[in-house]
This record gives sequence, C-alpha cells and structure tokens, in this order.
Amino acid sequence: MSIVAIILLIIIVTITLLFIFQRAKQKDEETLDVDESQHKGFNPSDKIDTVLTKDVPKELKTIFKNIEYTEIGKNIFPVNIEQIDDEIKTKLEKNIKSMLPIPIDYTRLMKLLLNPETNIKEIVSLVSTHPVLSAKVLQTVNSVYFSLAEKVTSIGRAITLLGYNNVRALVLQETLYNTVCKDKTDQTDRHLRLWAHSAIVSACAGFIGKKLFGLSEYDLATAGLLHDIGKFYLMNIEEGFEIVTDIPNLIKEEHRYGINHSVAGAFIAKQWLFSNIIVKGIEYHHHPCYFPPENIPSEYLKLNFILCVSDLVSKAMGYKGEDEQMLRILPEYFELFGIDKDLKDIITAELIININKTKATVESYIDSVTSTL
Repeated sequence: MSIVAIILLIIIVTITLLFIFQRAKQKDEETLDVDESQHKGFNPSDKIDTVLTKDVPKELKTIFKNIEYTEIGKNIFPVNIEQIDDEIKTKLEKNIKSMLPIPIDYTRLMKLLLNPETNIKEIVSLVSTHPVLSAKVLQTVNSVYFSLAEKVTSIGRAITLLGYNNVRALVLQETLYNTVCKDKTDQTDRHLRLWAHSAIVSACAGFIGKKLFGLSEYDLATAGLLHDIGKFYLMNIEEGFEIVTDIPNLIKEEHRYGINHSVAGAFIAKQWLFSNIIVKGIEYHHHPCYFPPENIPSEYLKLNFILCVSDLVSKAMGYKGEDEQMLRILPEYFELFGIDKDLKDIITAELIININKTKATVESYIDSVTSTL
C-alpha cells in the first residue's frame, strides 16, 4: 500500500470517528433536555412565546397616564441603614441569624441559574434531586396557561421552555416558604401575592436593564426577585401598631416595626452573602420616589431606577403584592436617563412576552398550591 493511500485511509478513519463522536454527544444532549421533540406533533424549535400574546394591549399603551399616585407629602423620607437605632439593628441581626439557613443545594442551584453560560446538565441534575421542585417545574410548564401541544415530561425541556429566570423564581419561592415563613397556613395567600409581584418585577427589571441600559439581565432579574424580601421578614413580626393614614406604607412600617422592608431586606441579603449589587438594589429600590439621583451611590443609580420603574409596571398591571399604593418617581430620573415619564418607550411587545411568560408561571404555581389547601 502506498504512502498516499495510507494517509488517505488515516484521514477517512479520523473523520469517521469525529463524526461518530459528535453524533453521540448531540444525541446525549437531546436525550437530556429536548427528548420531547421525539413525540409526534412536538416541534423542538417551539417556544412558549408562541402561545403568549406578542402585541401590546391598547390599554397598556396609556396605562401610566391614568395612574392614581399616592402623594408622599413634604419632608417625608424613609430611614437608611445608618439611621437605624442600634437596639433595633441588634435585634434585627439576631432575628435574621435565627432564621433557618438556605439549603446548600438550593444556594448552588440559584448560583447556577444566575449564569447564562451554565451547562443545562448541571441544573437538570440538581433539580432532579428534589422531587417536589421537579414536580412543580413540570406541573407549571404543562399548565393550561402555556397550552403546549404535547405534554412535557423532561425536566431539561421544561427548564429550557420556562427560562432560567422563571425557574429561579420557583426556587426562591420554595426557599422563602421553608426558611422565612413561620405560619405556613394563615399567611399562604399573602406570601403568594408578594412572591407573584416580585416575580413580575424580576421579569421587567431583567428586560429593561438589558434593553435600555445594556446591564446584566441576570443581576437585574435577581435584584427584582429579591427587592421585597424584607416584607417576608416583617410578616412574622407582630410588634407595634398599624398606622391608618395616607402616608406611604414604607413610612408606616417604620412606625410599626422601627424599620422598613428595604432596610430589613438589605440586612437579610447581606446575611445570605448576596453581592453588593443585590444588597444595594434592595436597600435603595424606593429611593427614586423620595430622593434626587445624587442621594443614591452612582454605581447603583441605574439599578435602582430600573427596580423602581419595574415595581411601578408590576403594580400598574395588577400585581401589587402587599402594597396597593403607587408612588410617583421623581422627574429628575427620567430627565437624567432620557426616558419618557409615561414609560411609553418601555412598554413594548417584547416586554409583554416576558411578563406574560412569568405571569403564566406564577398563576400556574399558585393554582397548584391553592388547590391543595
């Protein structure tokens, strides 16, 4: 056999082996997270987005022109961490430390879901170790809210369809329910309303941050998901008395508990070792309604404007959580970032798709919880 023939044979064998290896790898990935594509009538390129509205409803285009804002009043400002009484701060830190720790595997799962480059296999492997969470992920994606043509039975496919942000919202709900809420029967409805609001804020913040400001979608979405975490803590405090006036609820919290949910949430996020972006997002997310831009550290200015806008969008669309009040964002912020104060440039078809996917996830989960009570 000539040298040329031997070289050609080696090349052919090498190419054949590479082809076989590539096909085996591709088949393994398809089996893991898109095995539903083998079912008749199910197109692997299908997206949940196709069953969600892609048009901006007419009523949403002008929704911010008709908002009835709660007036804050003159010289009314929320306290910040530095202004909290030492006795209250010590008590808060003690109470937070006494809370049940977040399970290590849930912490790891949240971190994996924060990274868009995470291998889907790692997430599927970890989710699959939790039968309850796995069942809820599958139940959510197969709900009537998504109306998929074929039932999804693969955890990988379900996670791909829902998206990392919505799966992260489900993980957070399970975490909070098992670590923060003491009375799991009387407070279920309040807890779910607050979580639903946070999930919608997360969807808005991630989208707005990425599209308008070029910021990390995942950091913004996480900050949105956790922005009201302090309210879950305040639910368990029965001290003080409720103030019945027209002052903002943030100020009412301070009269009742000696602290507001923004400060409490920042303490919790710090205790749970979240990054400064998350901690400061929680601490300052109401500031754009009370203070001019110079009162927020410059590195967190865009973040907190986005969170404040997202909070307003969520409430305007009916997801108000525990707070029915809607506060006006100071005009200086819109001028600073060149955004119309009616937010008409923000309410786009793409944003509605993101919100509707999260709404479907939230409503499906709530249905599954309430049906078992």
